[in-house]
Amino acid sequence: MNHYNFEIKANFNQIELNRQIKYAKEIIALRNGKVDFVFVGINNKQFNLYHGIHEMYSILQSGSPIGFLEVFRNSSFNYLTIYTSPINN
Repeated sequence: MNHYNFEIKANFNQIELNRQIKYAKEIIALRNGKVDFVFVGINNKQFNLYHGIHEMYSILQSGSPIGFLEVFRNSSFNYLTIYTSPINN
């Protein structure tokens, strides 16, 4: 799987967050071919000393999981990271 990583340390809003998630999905599909994203869950998390919300999507190719798309944003909307992670076998 060709991975994706994005990080921003600046103020943003929900609209920009949604745009960045959509863009990440488009780039992942361009790099890996036809893929589907299935929402796995959302929870509170601490990441790189920030407290916030963590979302996870399974990335499927031909129905088989090839990785995860993970999104973390802090509660103040001034730190965002979007990245892929591999399947742990």
